[in-house]
Amino acid sequence: MLTRIKAFSISAIPLFLFAFTAHAELDKVISLTIYGNSPNQWQSPYWYNQGETGGFAIINFDKVHEFTEGLNEIVVENLPQSVEVSSVKLGALSGTKIIAEQNFEKSSLSLDDLFTRSIGKDIEVEQQAGERTIYFRGKLLQGSPQLFIEDEKRVRFVNQYSSIIFPTESGIVAGNSIKWVIASKDEGEETVSYNYKTAGITWSASYDVYYDDTTETARLEGWAEVNNSTNIDINDSAVKLVAGQVNQVSTPRVAMMKAAAAPEMAMDSAVASGGGYGNSFQNQEFSDYQMYTIDRKIDLKPYSFKKIKLFADKLQVKPERQYVYEGWEGKKNAGIELKFKNSEENGLGIPLPGGRFSVYSKAQDGEFELAGQDTSEHTAKDAETKLKIGKAFDITAERTQLDQSSDQNRRVGRYKIRMEFSNAKDKEVKVLAKEMINAGGKWQVTNSTIPYDKHSANEIWFDVVIPANGQNTVEYTAEYYW
Repeated sequence: MLTRIKAFSISAIPLFLFAFTAHAELDKVISLTIYGNSPNQWQSPYWYNQGETGGFAIINFDKVHEFTEGLNEIVVENLPQSVEVSSVKLGALSGTKIIAEQNFEKSSLSLDDLFTRSIGKDIEVEQQAGERTIYFRGKLLQGSPQLFIEDEKRVRFVNQYSSIIFPTESGIVAGNSIKWVIASKDEGEETVSYNYKTAGITWSASYDVYYDDTTETARLEGWAEVNNSTNIDINDSAVKLVAGQVNQVSTPRVAMMKAAAAPEMAMDSAVASGGGYGNSFQNQEFSDYQMYTIDRKIDLKPYSFKKIKLFADKLQVKPERQYVYEGWEGKKNAGIELKFKNSEENGLGIPLPGGRFSVYSKAQDGEFELAGQDTSEHTAKDAETKLKIGKAFDITAERTQLDQSSDQNRRVGRYKIRMEFSNAKDKEVKVLAKEMINAGGKWQVTNSTIPYDKHSANEIWFDVVIPANGQNTVEYTAEYYW
């Protein structure tokens, strides 16, 4: 009597067993230099596809290899999916060794590919028969679309199976891999170094500004946000961060790794008082960029996000808060801007990599609450940073065009503008009102109710003072010529 074998769909098989040999030890990450901090990253969450944000890293490894006289193979497995193939480089070897060739192999662990690699090799197939497990062993003749194996000079057709064990001789490697063929004149152990460029490891700067309205001072905290969305496990490694726009040439690259699921998050804190451990990064010029070298070794696990203190907190920054109305936008609430000069006199005076700023203001209960966010480009020493953090609830403005005329014979036009401002606060405020005059630079203001500043060829600025719980109106007339 035949025993009916329970059918298993290939698509329902949760796991295939492969006869891989265990790796003795992962290659050691000695150091990595992370290039990133692009505006795309400032606006994106950390789990965003990092391959599309422009950041990348150069990772340096050490590998101990036992050489024999003649041809040797050095294989590096588990390269990240976003590695730039042409960037992989083996470091200098001793004078008795020569690199003969370098080969890249893209990871492919599909069932069809494993069948193809294993044709003519012995495999083991498991089949479930009720509560029993039946094993078939033999030479693989065909794997797809139907499975045939040669067993003791017989050909067996296997219709249903629960798992297959493939031999390591199939050339299976873990992930993408690089293989070097080395010609050696002697034998012995030697430590070799290699490195490569990969997307998926990036960094960006973020800043927290705690602004106290009563003292008009702020505490500035700077952070380096490092994201590893690759499968590379980085332990006890030296890390450098490069800030600046580094040009890249487009080169072939393996498909980008998408957003990592369930990332690990960590935060490395530093003493705010500064000095020693308080200064997590040492800053220095590198070419025409800024480089930040962390003063200790760090870990960066696969698919993880880490915040590291970029510098000791700056405790006495003096931002200037101002309200801005850009008249060409019609009726609206005035914008809120916070600006500060990056100078020693202002409690700073250090290069500030571009990034995301979060501004917090002290509420009446003494707690700091989020008051707005903005991004800023890289700010050199003694330059100014300006943050647009929101719209003022109690300060509004409305712009109206009162009159317009033109004289074609004289080639002159004229228009009159009124701006009405309201302030519901219990204190006087000043609003910077900006007006555009699109006349190719050929214009003049013939009448204005308050002084103005010609800021550029087509822009004028007014400083408008609005009393507490009051209003103010500004009118001006402009002529333009063609």
